[in-house]
Amino acid sequence: MQLPVLPYRLVLSGLLALTIVACADPDTETVIPGTGPQATASRDGGIDVAIVTVIPEEYRALLAHMDRILPAPAASRQTNLFGWTHAELDRPGGRTPLRIVIALAGEAGTTSGALAVLQTARHWQPEHLLLVGVAGGMPERVRRGDVVISEALWGYEYGALEQEFLPRQDWLFRPDEALLRAAAALPTGWQEHIRVSAPEPDVAPRAIVGITASGNKVIKLLGSGYMQQVSAAFPGIDSVEMEGVGALAAAELLRELPDAPGVLMLRGISDIPAEPARFGDKPDREKWKRYAADSVAAFTSALLRQGLPEPVAPTHRGGGVDILFLSLADEAFAAVAARIGNHTPGASYVEGSLPSDRYGGAYRVAALRLPDTLDPDDIGALLERWQPRYVVVCDLALGLAPLRTGDAAVARMVWPFSREGGAVLAHRDDAHRGSRALLAAIQILPEDWSSAPGDRPQVKLGALATSPLPLGRDERDTANAIRGLNGRTIAIDLESGLVARAVAIRQGQGASMGLLSIQGIHKVAGEAGAAPEVAADTAASLAVYAVRTAWPVAPLNR
Repeated sequence: MQLPVLPYRLVLSGLLALTIVACADPDTETVIPGTGPQATASRDGGIDVAIVTVIPEEYRALLAHMDRILPAPAASRQTNLFGWTHAELDRPGGRTPLRIVIALAGEAGTTSGALAVLQTARHWQPEHLLLVGVAGGMPERVRRGDVVISEALWGYEYGALEQEFLPRQDWLFRPDEALLRAAAALPTGWQEHIRVSAPEPDVAPRAIVGITASGNKVIKLLGSGYMQQVSAAFPGIDSVEMEGVGALAAAELLRELPDAPGVLMLRGISDIPAEPARFGDKPDREKWKRYAADSVAAFTSALLRQGLPEPVAPTHRGGGVDILFLSLADEAFAAVAARIGNHTPGASYVEGSLPSDRYGGAYRVAALRLPDTLDPDDIGALLERWQPRYVVVCDLALGLAPLRTGDAAVARMVWPFSREGGAVLAHRDDAHRGSRALLAAIQILPEDWSSAPGDRPQVKLGALATSPLPLGRDERDTANAIRGLNGRTIAIDLESGLVARAVAIRQGQGASMGLLSIQGIHKVAGEAGAAPEVAADTAASLAVYAVRTAWPVAPLNR
């Protein structure tokens, strides 16, 4: 009997029924606007876009940019937890108006952002979900009134507190790729629809694609010792706010489930907390808050009217595989291929099955040997060809001590780097996290998972630095530089960054696809000797054992 894959709305209904949701601040009055003319829903009664705001200024600004406020559905009997209000937005060219729900989280902070996104997604099942509001900006990078399109969100409060606070760089999330590209490509002209007068003359808002730091602290002075530590750990931040990392963590969870909404955060810059005395008293700051809220609302409405990605039909699963293994090294490809049963070999691939001890039946799987010349478009074409539910990079990597040759490195996140001259540059805005469900599958394996003779291979989860260019002779210096850029890095490989990017693009096109990178350590940086066959056997054994005993979903055709 085949068990159906439940869509996210049904899974979360059960999960969130156990969640106790905190009410908004009772001292804050939330005004629900009056109703307007009823209109026809654009997706058979469904919601196209849900927008989550945090404070009343943001909420009211969004409502002011809608074309119609609609009455709540008559059949709705659930408590209106987040001030959900229905609206419609007309689009040019005779296209069907967008049906929209606007929510008010009502409380600041990462937990509030996560709960509002999860509950809004569960309740309204939108095609897209936007987190829209105001934020603080970094001096010399943005101006008040600008709109920041967040291409990466960093949770800066995750770290170690010793003599001083040491932020870690691996609590980083990316938005939906299709929404990000659509927002970045929106032409100028949206500024003409800002309804609130600028607090000072010659204000010219811009839309900027940038990196946002997110945490539970109200940042009033960027020059504080704490924020200096944060800025040193993650240079290149454009804005700071308080809900995004929770919202994007919720989006990461939703992304594991079929038919999940794409999520993007847009922030209007209301203050720059570098020299507070420069920016006036509280009434002046309140004016800028209202202006920034209206600026980002104008940008949001223009994006929805003109540039919103069209809905993508869910990927047809009939011809896809459950799991696609990708390897660059011959040893790794051979080790995976040797473990696949009932296999049919092809040119640089093997297709077959792996049994599921947990669910019964067998997974349909394929193992591919990637070409030596890595190209993102080629990887995307492979994903399109095989339509996998999960992608597992199973290969060889250069380890960083204390890992040993023959151990396994499992990537919580993948971050690309490049080298210019003698410098190593981190591309943090293009970092990607591994599938939460697959990481859990690895962590619940028993300690005696390996039957290899001798010392049991160590399995360590951490960050994986990746670049398609071999390190050459300067591996020790490069490894030391990488440790300085992200102290949570445990290994360095060639292909995981490009694969992660290709998977993210497929997710933005509507595919439900999870990613994990398992790397056998064939050599430790700065040490002599290598054992590629042993490392390949470790990585393949770990991956296949996880599939058989702890995989998060049953085989599609069991």
